[in-house]
Formats: sequence, C-alpha cells, structure tokens
Amino acid sequence: MLVDWTEKYVQSRDAAYKNIEKIEKKGNSFVVTNISTSIGSGFKKQVVAKIITYFPIGELVLEILKEVPSDSVLVVFNTQKNLSILSKNFDEFAKNQTLKIIFVNLTTNDSWQIVPYRHLSLSKMVGGDIKTGLLSLFETVPEYLG
Repeated sequence: MLVDWTEKYVQSRDAAYKNIEKIEKKGNSFVVTNISTSIGSGFKKQVVAKIITYFPIGELVLEILKEVPSDSVLVVFNTQKNLSILSKNFDEFAKNQTLKIIFVNLTTNDSWQIVPYRHLSLSKMVGGDIKTGLLSLFETVPEYLG
C-alpha cells in the first residue's frame, strides 16, 4: 500500500508541471527522472535532468542512510516509533543535505515532510529545539495505526 501511495504522490506532485520523464521501479525504490527547462546564461534554454529516488520503507531505520544516494526521499508511516528514531538520530539524518523524509498516514491520506539538513540549519539560526519542532510537525497529521 505504501508503494502505491508513493507512486501516486510522485505523479500528483507533477500534475501541473509535467516534468517527469520516467518512473522506474528498482527493487524497493522508485527512480524518478525529472526534466525541466530553464533559462541559462546568455538567455539560452537549458534542459536539466534531476534524478530523485523514493524509498517507501514504512519503518525508519538508521541503516538506510548507508544505502540512499543524494536526492533521496524516504517515505515512512507517521508513527511515534518513526518520530522517535528520527529525533534520537537527527544529526545522522541531517548529514545528507538533500535527504527528504515524508511521514504518511495512509488511512487519512495526510502527510508531512522534512529535510533534516535544512531543519537543523534553521534550528541553529533561531535557537530552536529539534524535538519540539518535530513533535509539532508530527501532530499535524494523525498517527498511523496501521
């Protein structure tokens, strides 16, 4: 079910832009190739390809960090256990500057997401507490009870 949700999420995020060139299932992940056009130097059109890998893993585990390339998205259930793992190991997750984590409740079709590196940087700038911020985000979506 999480795999299906992730694929639909990717497609819906692209509904307006139509930048997805292809979606490939590779084992337990989706590799999404986005193509976008931008104006580069000298006002010349540039075509830019960006590859994002989605890992619909359900349960957050620290060991996954050894496997994920840059520009990866972990899709996990919005559970207290996953929040606790992220909270306790936040600095480790924040080492990957482009990692995004999406917390999902499949029952309500709600989600919230975080880029740990950016969240840590902002928290340091304003002197905020990571755990308080994570709990606030977690509470925006009902906990997934399976």
